[in-house]
Amino acid sequence: MPEARGGMEGEAAMISHGEGFLARHRSGRYLDARAHFVTLKTVDGRDTGMHDPVHPMATIFSLVDSPFAAAPVPDRGKLEEWLRLHDWGLVWDQWEIVPGPGCIVCGERWHHPMKTDTRGEHRCKKHHGRNPCAIEGCKRTTAAKGFTASDQYLCAEHWRRYVPARSRMRKLYFAHLRRGKRYGWNRKSARAFERLWRFIVKTARARHEGGFLDEAEINRIMGWDK
Repeated sequence: MPEARGGMEGEAAMISHGEGFLARHRSGRYLDARAHFVTLKTVDGRDTGMHDPVHPMATIFSLVDSPFAAAPVPDRGKLEEWLRLHDWGLVWDQWEIVPGPGCIVCGERWHHPMKTDTRGEHRCKKHHGRNPCAIEGCKRTTAAKGFTASDQYLCAEHWRRYVPARSRMRKLYFAHLRRGKRYGWNRKSARAFERLWRFIVKTARARHEGGFLDEAEINRIMGWDK
């Protein structure tokens, strides 16, 4: 059964990606690049333990399964530029630049253990059972009921601001809830409610970013133009 999702307050938090950016290969693995000291070796290949005075450092590249195992690059532009240089440019189309991982609620990267849900969103130990407000940068969360997601909750402040009282969206929202409570939820009514909620979140995010959804777009999204 769908639950009311607007206007609930929670603990302080902040939606954020982790730090920096990563290069993700089309295989789903991540590029890790780390500098290592180069040591001199004897003729028979034994390590002397002494650093090479000519080339003291070498960069070792590897593909790792977890984004938390890869070293992030602070600047996206520099990472893109670097991947286009030399031999990397030959396989540029195999890579995608993605934000470094972090808790979807607070942005924490180093606070282990992390959990990753079915949507690929990471949560630190503190926020395993929390869902953030759907508005980027908000500092409120709510308890995750049933499943975790980043688009299932609008805090009271953003609910009032972007789904104002007596607005068409708010009237439709409560009409769906009243109808479900009175007649019970079935597959059709639950899908209709989910479609309305996705539209509400999309509209709230667009308004927060200074965007605008015109009447034709609203009707198209909700299927009212048919």
